[in-house]
Amino acid sequence: MNNQLLGNGGNDILLGLGGNDRLLGGDGNDVLQGGNGNDRLIGGKGDDRLIGGSGRDVLAGGKGKDRFVILQAKKSRDTIKDFNPADDTIQISRQGFGRDLNRGKIKSHQFVLGSRATDSRDRFIYDRSAGVLFFDPDGVGGASAIQVAKLSNRPNLGRTDIAIVL
Repeated sequence: MNNQLLGNGGNDILLGLGGNDRLLGGDGNDVLQGGNGNDRLIGGKGDDRLIGGSGRDVLAGGKGKDRFVILQAKKSRDTIKDFNPADDTIQISRQGFGRDLNRGKIKSHQFVLGSRATDSRDRFIYDRSAGVLFFDPDGVGGASAIQVAKLSNRPNLGRTDIAIVL
């Protein structure tokens, strides 16, 4: 079932489940979590946390310091509409991307600008011309890089904009 969930002026928690849901946070500091469908999450004015889930989701934080959470490398191909490096953060789940990643901001040797890894330590590749963020589990090894998010506004993303969380 496809649902539309609306928050209000408070700090809301909105959870989508199996359908292609639309979650609208409102004015507070909200948590919006999509489910298995292709969801649309729109934060609003507060400092929101947007968690797409396993579908091809569209996330828009709105105003505030927003956190866009990517849970799994192979199941997420979310589109982030309005990432602002001055305020927002992309949070990557350590459980969904590999336990060799340490919590906190990613290290400089784990991030590269361009369309592919340049050495074995590169894990996150940002192609600014396409606005695409990739994860590569082994850098220049045999495993392929996986697209995890498209940033449609093609911001000037840097390593300090990405953090590893549990």
